[in-house]
Amino acid sequence: MDKLKKLIKEFSLSYDVINLLLGTVLLIFLVLVFRYPGNRLFLLIAFTSGGFMNIINGLKFKKNSKKKSMGMSFILFGMMVIFIGFFIA
Repeated sequence: MDKLKKLIKEFSLSYDVINLLLGTVLLIFLVLVFRYPGNRLFLLIAFTSGGFMNIINGLKFKKNSKKKSMGMSFILFGMMVIFIGFFIA
């Protein structure tokens, strides 16, 4: 178990694991949105998970000094996606 924790800290796999989980949630709720188009909760969850995916990708890029501006734009776009999701739903 300690080796796994060390591996996660070394390669910053925690962002990737969270991103994978959010992507799975996004796919599930996109299918549910297309299946039940009138349900606003499914739409809101799909938008927020997509926005959080962008924010996490931005945090990952922000660590690299060469890609810091791209990371900030990912974070801003993620916040905009979440805001649009709240506005639509």
